[in-house]
Amino acid sequence: MVLMVACVLSKTIMAQPLDASIGNITELNGAGRVVRDKPYNAALSFNIESFDNVQTSEGRIGITFLDDSQVRLTEHSELIIDEFIYDPDPSKSKMALKFASGTARFITGKFNNKSNISIRTPTADIAIRGTDFTCTVDELGRSLVILLPDEN
Repeated sequence: MVLMVACVLSKTIMAQPLDASIGNITELNGAGRVVRDKPYNAALSFNIESFDNVQTSEGRIGITFLDDSQVRLTEHSELIIDEFIYDPDPSKSKMALKFASGTARFITGKFNNKSNISIRTPTADIAIRGTDFTCTVDELGRSLVILLPDEN
């Protein structure tokens, strides 16, 4: 518990870069919000940052990250962005996401080292190997992952 408080405190007092954006909302149909320091109504081109909690209600949101990875959330979904680092050196790039509820589609981008991508649900840790998939987390926290076919 003390470590958690220390992390929150260090996040609060650390200087943020002028542009902390790691991506933005590229698709929006209906209502959604991004919870950061307070709730913000989702809008096209809204900047997404690490630690954001993206939520949909009666809407859908598409996010495109700096590496061209994409996440598309359907109605009543929640995505928490735990960490995102995009570096020209692929070994230093990292992405950690948590699908808390609802349904999301994930499409990998330019990350060369897919093992540095971590996607969690309440009941699963998903390993990425250059795939396109959907993940649904139901109201009991159960996870269903479906790999989608590619051109090969």
